[in-house]
Amino acid sequence: KPVVDFEIGQALALFLGQRSTGGCLIDIENIIELESQVDIHILETVPGAGCAVTTAFTQPYLFVEIIKTNKLVSFQIRSETVNCN
Repeated sequence: KPVVDFEIGQALALFLGQRSTGGCLIDIENIIELESQVDIHILETVPGAGCAVTTAFTQPYLFVEIIKTNKLVSFQIRSETVNCN
């Protein structure tokens, strides 16, 4: 059971929304704290040609804890296609 100490940390819930197949992943590539904001760089990995995936709808998500901040938190999303041929 994960525990977040909200005195020193905060929880982030990241959702990519509904996707038409399985094989889609979400991960954090980098967190950069600047003077006035925190930039969170997110990587979305999607299956490409030749990938065996489920044909069910999926909703990729990720829960993480970061150090507590009062700064603006911004998200930069980069998508990468994995070729399975």
